[in-house]
Amino acid sequence: MRGACLDQDTVLPDFDAPDRMQDPDRHDIELLADLTSKFLQQGACHRLMHFVLECDQRAVFRMVLAPGRSTEQAFRSLLRSCGACGKTEWRCGEICHHVGWHRLLAYTPFVLEPSLPIAVFDLPPKQGLLAAGRLGFRGVTLSAAQPGLRPRELDRSARRGLLAELRRLELDCTSIDLLLPREHYQQAEHVDRALAATRQAIELADDLGARTVFLRLPPAGDDVIAGESVREVAAAAANARVRVVDVSLDGPAMAAFADGGELPVAVGMDTAAWLAEGEDPIGGIVRLDDRLGGVRLVDLDGNGTRVPVSMGRRIDLDAFRTGLEVGGFDGAVVLDARGWRDPVQGLVQDLEAWRALRPSIG
Repeated sequence: MRGACLDQDTVLPDFDAPDRMQDPDRHDIELLADLTSKFLQQGACHRLMHFVLECDQRAVFRMVLAPGRSTEQAFRSLLRSCGACGKTEWRCGEICHHVGWHRLLAYTPFVLEPSLPIAVFDLPPKQGLLAAGRLGFRGVTLSAAQPGLRPRELDRSARRGLLAELRRLELDCTSIDLLLPREHYQQAEHVDRALAATRQAIELADDLGARTVFLRLPPAGDDVIAGESVREVAAAAANARVRVVDVSLDGPAMAAFADGGELPVAVGMDTAAWLAEGEDPIGGIVRLDDRLGGVRLVDLDGNGTRVPVSMGRRIDLDAFRTGLEVGGFDGAVVLDARGWRDPVQGLVQDLEAWRALRPSIG
């Protein structure tokens, strides 16, 4: 593997330097740490990188590279993707063992782009994927509640077929939605099924190479069932390779952030909900920093109706994207077209508006 060229002025070091590869006692994780440290010391432009690792099952892990951050900070996102967020200190060899890591295969720049939630089309999954590709999207969000995509309906063969279809259409599954009614995590007659569906959605996301699972969790408070549900979801999130996020403004993830506590479930930002509560989404990006795990991007018009960002007036898309990129955000950004008058037109306009912006860094 050769150093990946980022632009005309920035080239990563050659990772296959003979003197390094001749040392049998050094793990690739240590070589990766060296690579990261040198890149950060160069003061190079901010980049998100895909590190493709050969593991027991080949997987793609993502690491944030940004000037001004330490190597330890850069490894935080990698540890999250390894399902290692439940432990504060890891040795190189422990990480290798944790993920069954054999060697580093490649590294390439990561481009942040919004994804399309195909459930908005109300079409069978394959037709929804085809529509997303024809509209020019590179990433899609799948709903674990949609017929044909429910995890319990997808055996190993069906999942391989779904992955093959994604690759054929040159699409990535960036995230999985499981936006159940919050009360299902609180009611005795629904809670077992809700928790089972949540665990299955996380497994499906892992199988499809997604990086985010969107949930809507209830505030724990004094509700015994809700509290136990949150603990169950947190346990599943702590052992997941994908990042599990809660989009509820009054949910446990936001509560943990406000209290300065730790929770394996990250904060998910539904920009329309933030605006409706008088909150500033761009300011929220700065405050949340790496506790922000996923974004559902949608604006509000003067009547409080959900509309595409390109048709709204309250979100400055350039400033919003800049905030994400400067902060090294590596989660999913979903154009949440639920409730839009013309979803197809809005999705196309928002994607064009996003791509018309110059990358804020790099």
